[in-house]
Amino acid sequence: MSQRIIRYRERLQGFATETQLSEVYVLSPEVVARLQDRCSIITPPTFKKIALQEASVEELSKIPYLSYAEALKIVRLRTELKGMHFSSLDSIKDFDGLKIKRLALYLF
Repeated sequence: MSQRIIRYRERLQGFATETQLSEVYVLSPEVVARLQDRCSIITPPTFKKIALQEASVEELSKIPYLSYAEALKIVRLRTELKGMHFSSLDSIKDFDGLKIKRLALYLF
């Protein structure tokens, strides 16, 4: 399990919140709760953010929380709207508040 946690942490470029532990594959809610009781984030990671207005599909698809298809939807929406803000992302199917909050870690 620790290897899965480490691999996921590396993929994210570090844990920004303790709640991200619940995203690690096969960790039960009980294990996540125990880990959250024992661990804390002392120094949050600093992410190299990319511009939502300018990022290519390829750049967006490298963000841990986005698939290539989702990155393509963002670029299409941005083109349609002639500009875009984070609030525009909620018009994309399956982009809920949590996903948008996670994306904000990597985008500006």
